[in-house]
Amino acid sequence: MTPKGNKYLTDLGITSGRKCRGGVRHWYYQTLLQDYYESRGFTAQVEARVADTTFDLLVIDKLANRLAIEIATSLPYEEINAQKAIASGVERVLFVCEAELMEPLQRKIAAAIEGRPGPRPGFKLIDDYLLNGKE
Repeated sequence: MTPKGNKYLTDLGITSGRKCRGGVRHWYYQTLLQDYYESRGFTAQVEARVADTTFDLLVIDKLANRLAIEIATSLPYEEINAQKAIASGVERVLFVCEAELMEPLQRKIAAAIEGRPGPRPGFKLIDDYLLNGKE
């Protein structure tokens, strides 16, 4: 975390994040996305377990359709996350990341899931959530 990032979180009253995977930035994005979906009437659970994997966020609509969200703040484990996600049985899988990770993330995941049955993951920028309602 950069000094500017630490100051920003401190100004928000966050002095130490809860213990979770991925650090404070990852936790912030989980919270942001959970609030986004819950404000639109969905059920959203952080660190939700489905089958043999844990998703960063599981969003459930009124018809019980599940959207599993993986937040990528770096590349190292995302191909494993993709393989587990499509094998879990959820209806949709979405990877959310910052702009500089989008292209390498898409390439890495496409290679990791090639030929595997299951839903094809979607990709979305975290900025699409951050800018929502602020245009």
